[in-house]
Order: sequence, then structure tokens, then C-alpha cells
Amino acid sequence: GLGGRTFLGLTVLDWIDLGLAITVVVLGYLFSVRLLYGLLRGIVRRAPTPFDGAFLDTIQKEFRWLVAVLLARYAIKHLGFFDNRVRTILGDATFLLGLVLVTHMAFKLIHFAGQWYIDHLEPEKDRDGLDAMVQFMQRVAGALVLVIGVSIGLSHFGIDIPVILALIL
Repeated sequence: GLGGRTFLGLTVLDWIDLGLAITVVVLGYLFSVRLLYGLLRGIVRRAPTPFDGAFLDTIQKEFRWLVAVLLARYAIKHLGFFDNRVRTILGDATFLLGLVLVTHMAFKLIHFAGQWYIDHLEPEKDRDGLDAMVQFMQRVAGALVLVIGVSIGLSHFGIDIPVILALIL
């Protein structure tokens, strides 16, 4: 029957697997975003300040993209018609995209937290001195996030960070 037929180099079973993978990604995305974001939104509504809601709104777009990337990574790993080399390349690409999204979310949250603090200072406090301190803390936290993100990325590809540090120093 149809098991031996091919279309565009894929068998019917491969096309069925691809259709199921796409279905998993789309339905998983819709379900996950609704469930996770709805759950987080419900928790945030109970918070005594609007900080948590604004905090969540800051990363909403990146959160949705991260869910989509994670589901795509899952689907790619389970498609049998890719050879291991292609599966590895696509897996590495989705890992890097996810890492970039998480790092970007961290940068946005650092900026948001600093800006929120500055915006909600009492007027009589020394704003100029605190503005400089908050900017310094944001830069330090951003540098730390960048170092952690780069080291996670390098570790994923098997690059030994202590060896690089020894060569640099």
C-alpha cells in the first residue's frame, strides 16, 4: 500500500510523523501558553502590588516564543526521517535560540526591575545618587547574565571554559 510510496523524498509514514509533529507544536503551544500564562496571571492577580503583573507583561512575548522553541525542539528530536547530523544541527539551533530568548528575558527583567525601582522612589529621596547606583547594578547584573549565557552556550558545544580562561590569563 502506501507505506512504500514517497513524495518529495519522504514516505507516507514520514509525512504522518511530520503532520503529528506540527500538530504537537501548534496544539502544545496553544495549550501551554494558555495554561502556563493563565496560571501565572492568576498567581500575579493575588499579589498586593501591580509590580508582578507588569513584570509578567514585560516578558510575555519572549515567553511565548520560548514555549514555541521548546516545543519545536521536542518535535524535531522525535522526527525519525532526519539523519542524526541534521537532527543535531536543528537541536543545537533550537538550543541557541532558546538560550538567546532566556538571556533576552533576563536583560528585560533586569531593566524593568531597575526602572520600576527608580519610578517608585519617593520624591524627597536622593534620586540622582540612586539613579547612578541602580544603573551600576543593572550593568553588573547584565554582565553576569551575559557571562552565564555565554558559558552555558559554550558548555553545550563541549568547549571547556576553564581551559579558555587559562589561555586568556
